[in-house]
Amino acid sequence: MLQKYTFNGDGTIEFEDSKSVSELIRFAFDEFGYYEPAGMELVSLFQVSYPGERCGWFTTDTKKSCFEEIKNPDGLCFAYYLPGVFYFAEGGKGHHMIELGNRPVIPDPVSIKLRFEDFKNSVVINGNYCFSDIIRFLTTYQYVTDCNEIKVKPIGISNAPYALPFSDSIMNLKLSDFIKRIKELNEEHYPNHSRINHVVYEIFSDKIIN
Repeated sequence: MLQKYTFNGDGTIEFEDSKSVSELIRFAFDEFGYYEPAGMELVSLFQVSYPGERCGWFTTDTKKSCFEEIKNPDGLCFAYYLPGVFYFAEGGKGHHMIELGNRPVIPDPVSIKLRFEDFKNSVVINGNYCFSDIIRFLTTYQYVTDCNEIKVKPIGISNAPYALPFSDSIMNLKLSDFIKRIKELNEEHYPNHSRINHVVYEIFSDKIIN
């Protein structure tokens, strides 16, 4: 039967609930005028609230029917998942991204808050990758262009961010070690704020507005 599905920040569409979640996603992308340069296979669905779950519900199998998978059609967001590599969901979960209901299994997961162009979200990434791998992925699919450094911005303090060029050796550390090194750098840059818990990594280009 036809069911109304509301995507937060985008609008409401009608779709046959016997069809797959994947078909719903493709239909919604067409309706909202979206395009995924890395391929629609990456796109999944996230339900902001879900029975029995504190942090919503991440769809890992988009072959399931909408009727079977979607329990909250009034609070949907797009989500993204590359098996074994990364996942994230839109919907404002921030540093809770690593706690989502039915979250994908990612080896040695590390939560990184990224900002570039109009993107600002936490992404859970396989900790065996390095930041250079992130940059390579983003530039390959032209999410970012003409960039050569990241800015490290601790949340909750007014101090200016500091920059790390892509040529810095820290960029080739695996992410689990990268996070440890960033904590050390934060202590050096902000000696009076040793309890920094969250950091935004802004991939800087001429298009970023500070």
